Amino acid sequence: MAKTILYIDGENIKNYIKTVLKNEGIKTKNLNIENFDLSSLLKKPLKGLQISEKRYYSARLRYYKETPKKSKQNIKNSE
Repeated sequence: MAKTILYIDGENIKNYIKTVLKNEGIKTKNLNIENFDLSSLLKKPLKGLQISEKRYYSARLRYYKETPKKSKQNIKNSE
């Protein structure tokens, strides 16, 4: 039987949640996004899939002198 592994990009999902909340008029400044229950959040979209493993990963954003504008934008968006 095939294994299905779900990889969750922590930085992207955190930023997406912030964007959705902001668009709904919910202030995120005092919210701790890291405490969101991802299993509940993903339950409906993943209904019917047999997930054998869930792997969450996150990377700290860095400033790259080769792409200063994009680096600053990404870092600002993650705050």
